[in-house]
Amino acid sequence: MKRFTVAVSLCVALFSISYAHANDFSYEQNNAFMATIAGTPLDQTAPVPAEVDIRQEDLSVSVIPDRELPPILSQHRELTYRLAWQEGPAPMMFLIAGTGSGFDTTRMDYLKRVFWQAGMHVIVISSPTNYDFIAAASDTGLPGLGYEDARDLHTAMSRAVERSREVNDLEITEYHMAGFSLGALNAAFVGELDSHLGQFDFESILLLNPPVNLYSSVQRLDALSNTKVQGVNGTDSFYEHIFDKLSRYFGTRGGTDIGAGLFADIQQSGEALTDAELAMLVGAVFRFAAADLNFVSDLVTGGGQYAPADETVTVSTSLTPYLRRALFCDFGCYIETQLWPDWQTRNAGLGIEDMAYRTSLRSIEDYLRNSDNIAVVTNADDFILARDDYQYLADVFGDRAFLYPRGGHGGNLQHQDVVARMLAFVEQGSVSSGTGEIPEYRDPLEGLEMNSDEAEYQFERSSLRALKVQDPLEGFNRQIYRFNGQFDEYVYLPVVRGYVWATPAVVRTGVSNVFNNLGDVPNLANSLAQGKVTQSMRTTARLLLNTTVGLLGIFDVAGAAGLPQEPEDFGQTMGRYGAPMGPYLVVPFLGPSSLRDATGSLADWTLQGSVDYLNNRQFMADQVWPYGLYAVDLRYQNDFRYGALDSLFEYDQVRYLYTKLRELQIQQ
Repeated sequence: MKRFTVAVSLCVALFSISYAHANDFSYEQNNAFMATIAGTPLDQTAPVPAEVDIRQEDLSVSVIPDRELPPILSQHRELTYRLAWQEGPAPMMFLIAGTGSGFDTTRMDYLKRVFWQAGMHVIVISSPTNYDFIAAASDTGLPGLGYEDARDLHTAMSRAVERSREVNDLEITEYHMAGFSLGALNAAFVGELDSHLGQFDFESILLLNPPVNLYSSVQRLDALSNTKVQGVNGTDSFYEHIFDKLSRYFGTRGGTDIGAGLFADIQQSGEALTDAELAMLVGAVFRFAAADLNFVSDLVTGGGQYAPADETVTVSTSLTPYLRRALFCDFGCYIETQLWPDWQTRNAGLGIEDMAYRTSLRSIEDYLRNSDNIAVVTNADDFILARDDYQYLADVFGDRAFLYPRGGHGGNLQHQDVVARMLAFVEQGSVSSGTGEIPEYRDPLEGLEMNSDEAEYQFERSSLRALKVQDPLEGFNRQIYRFNGQFDEYVYLPVVRGYVWATPAVVRTGVSNVFNNLGDVPNLANSLAQGKVTQSMRTTARLLLNTTVGLLGIFDVAGAAGLPQEPEDFGQTMGRYGAPMGPYLVVPFLGPSSLRDATGSLADWTLQGSVDYLNNRQFMADQVWPYGLYAVDLRYQNDFRYGALDSLFEYDQVRYLYTKLRELQIQQ
């Protein structure tokens, strides 16, 4: 705990006021939607330890052991959560994920590392609106009610602590809790419930970007997917519109590197996304989360609105028809068609306004106002808050309201100032003097044109078009996708994590560089075959530089000199000359592909093995271990993670994204 105490002492000295003045806060992104999408710049992000340095594992616990689930949800009979632990006695921090999100999202992973670095055990739990929680831990199967979700979470948290103690013999000195977005609302209700039960007796609770009135925030989120986007009319597709912009952007700069900094980079170009386009992107993410919520709740309760109650939904069943239906039902639709009718059966004579009030922070205002161990962190431009919601948080929490002028919905949570303030509160409680002016509220939805006849079904129309991918082997592909996910989770990634743990970063980089250097042979061949003369010259220069000065490719000298690798494959070459993509395929162990691309991969591997560059053919023929090392490095360099989209409809989304990415690559 020493490192925690020292860090907190510095925080207390540095941060003595609740409100961040606009000119004093170094987070500069003034567009709320862009802030939400792009997050915090790396140079302003509070440093956290690498994953390999954290003692952690994913555990499962049975919460509702006698629940019967359809085959497609069979692997979610137990609730999976993530535990990061200290070696000795330490406080426990519970983290609750945001709307529709799982325990393993990037945001939750970062917060886990923040609090683990501060000397705490950490348990990360999925949102009650995530499909795994609905299946394994939601008593009614219909999340969205404050007190009921709190009971489900409290039970799951209790079981998780018991399980963690069994497995790792944890010593817990005290309890803390934090939640993001809907998870923050959940945390507030869990805290209120526990104030009566007295089980955890939380020392601190952090509400990160919470809604005040869940149902009014839902209306604001639903409105985003009805934004009217200029240039998308009639039968046009919003997604095609965005990919066209990406295509033009990549066409002017070369390459198709869709990385973390893409949106920040594109906003500095002539293809910058408008506020309406950014709003629609954010709205689309939440609409897909709503589709999941609608479908999974209907499956668990047997409601039959999306999948007939007498229809067995298995791993190989195409979910595309159900997704087509669910996409027409947003969060408000879920409330009206599933949550409200169920609540009404138990609360006759009360209206939907009563249900909304009982799930708002206003219903537990006395608890929030009088509990010095609870703080809120939010932004003046958080689009889930109306003006009166923002003012309400400032009034109720007073000097425990940490309000920032910019950041959108959680875009600044990794900022060094915000992280320092959170850590200070967790250790010291209310550390602010209450001085300073409240940052002025700004509504990101103002100026957006919505609810016109053209915009009303823009999202639905675009999404339905995106589902039209040639996939005649869908049943087989879905089974392979499921197999690949399980192989990845239980075999491939554990081996990769062991590799990361056992080898220094400099060695891993050298290994990757060597294999990448060998991979430039088919890159060069395909560049030449496509007539890309300039690119071929750059790739030739890479090969020469890295093979000589880079000591057989151990060092990427060419990359440091401004010659990054430019991947090309035979699938792209065939596509360049008009070969159709053909049926979509999921290749065992390797993942998404197509008939054309899978054939192209075989050709590339054959070429790489045939060209005896640096005597590699003879070396590989005499040894077995290089093949294993190559397979491990291949996965080590690939950021794709099965389940990362937190959706039962992940297969459909990945299928579309893969096909569009390949189109982009071929166009370049």
